[in-house]
Amino acid sequence: MLDVMIIEDDASARERLKSIISWDKLNCRLACEAMDSDTAKDLFLMYRPKIIITDINIPIISGLDLARELQLEDPNLRIIVITGYNDFDLVRKSVDLRAVSLLSKPIQSNEINDSLEAAIKSIQTECEKEKSQLSLKQLVSSNLPEMQKTFIGNLLRKEPDNPSLKYYKFMGWYSG
Repeated sequence: MLDVMIIEDDASARERLKSIISWDKLNCRLACEAMDSDTAKDLFLMYRPKIIITDINIPIISGLDLARELQLEDPNLRIIVITGYNDFDLVRKSVDLRAVSLLSKPIQSNEINDSLEAAIKSIQTECEKEKSQLSLKQLVSSNLPEMQKTFIGNLLRKEPDNPSLKYYKFMGWYSG
C-alpha cells in the first residue's frame, strides 16, 4: 500500500479531494495532509509518502517550490499538481518537476484517480527495474571470477586482430 500526502490550504477542497479518491481500489492510503508548505515539509519527513498531491497556491512557498524541495529528499517522489490557474508557465514548471499530472480545479474524480493510478504504475515500474538491476548485479557478482577466468582464457587463445599484437607474436613476444 502506497502512502499519499495531500497539500491544499482550502479545507473544503481538501475534503472533496479526499472523498473522490478511490483509496481501496488504488491500494493507497492518505498518510497525511497539510495546509501550508512548512507543515507539509515536517509531515513529509515524518511519513515519507511516495506520492504528493499539491495545490500550487499554498501559504509560505508555492506547491511547485515545495515539490522541488521534497524531491531533493526523495528523487523518486511522484507529484500530482493541482491549480485553479490556467497558465502555460505552470505547465512548463510542472513538466520540469516531472509531475505525473497537472490538474485544473475543480478536480474530477476520474482525473485524480487516473493520475494516482499513473503515479502508482510509475512507482511499480521503477521498483521492478531496481529489482532487475539488483538481481543482475548479484548474478554478475557471484559469477565474476568464472567470467574473468573464461574471458582471459578466450583472449589468450584467440589470434590477435590488432596489427601490433601480430607483430609481437611474430617477434615471439606474444604467445597467444
